[in-house]
Amino acid sequence: MNPKLRTALALLVGIALFGGLLWALGASFGELREAVEFNATGFAWSVLGSGFAALAAARRWKWIAEQMGGTTLPFGRYFHAMVLTRVIGSFTSAMAVDLLGRGIALQRAGSERSVGHTASAVVVERVHDMLLPACLLPWALLWRHEPWLLGAVVLGFFVVGTLAHPYIVRGALWAYARLRRREDFELPDARLLSRRAGAAVALASVLRYAGMSLHVFGAAVVVGVALAPLEVVAVSPPAQLSLPLGFTPGALGVQEVGWAAGLKIVGLGTTAIALFLLAQRAAFIASFAVLTLLSWPWRGTRAPEGSA
Repeated sequence: MNPKLRTALALLVGIALFGGLLWALGASFGELREAVEFNATGFAWSVLGSGFAALAAARRWKWIAEQMGGTTLPFGRYFHAMVLTRVIGSFTSAMAVDLLGRGIALQRAGSERSVGHTASAVVVERVHDMLLPACLLPWALLWRHEPWLLGAVVLGFFVVGTLAHPYIVRGALWAYARLRRREDFELPDARLLSRRAGAAVALASVLRYAGMSLHVFGAAVVVGVALAPLEVVAVSPPAQLSLPLGFTPGALGVQEVGWAAGLKIVGLGTTAIALFLLAQRAAFIASFAVLTLLSWPWRGTRAPEGSA
């Protein structure tokens, strides 16, 4: 099938899923219009949270790429590529943009590694992105009213992420070598896969989640939906875990089911859920579009000659 036609069909399916979810929630347009209370301050919080999350994710990406033998590039190049692909991925296959688009962006910035090698680094990121929400989901379902347990769960993820990181990297590189049929492929220096390196990546994953929680808070404030701090942390795990299932552009419709499940966990009403779903989708695209424009001066930076 023609790729453009496939994308168009996937977009239609995503719109249908999103529309069907709003219909299932039973909130009419009139109810939504009466319930909404626009607050522009919320968008500022959304941009701030998205920016903080992107900074943490881009730093983590740079660390992982270099641990896996990637060409050293300026941090600004990673950040701009990160936020740009978030915007593009909202209108096409987010997974394809992540796996291929980021690699192409780094090659244009001077990376000597193949797109496939960069994709293996993205896979490592995705494992960390799924591990933290998976740890948080039982807390969100059973113990979200216990703040100290949240700290214990995050600490548990930090320990597990730190210890597992070297094995995740080695597994991704081994898979890449097998796919490329490179029997002589060498793993990076063990010092680059130390517990200290794993701790830095795990910490960046926690900070990324914190930033996205602030984005969620901002998206809710935009339309006047009230979420307490612990509720903000609790609503994201189902949405994050639904991302790998997202076959539509930007996981449209699929991720909204995850958000709706998370908001149901914290007891939000159907009208408030519908408002949040609309606000979150719009705030996500708009926030990363703003960040893309702000980081535009970094787009052409290249690694200096002779950098290691």
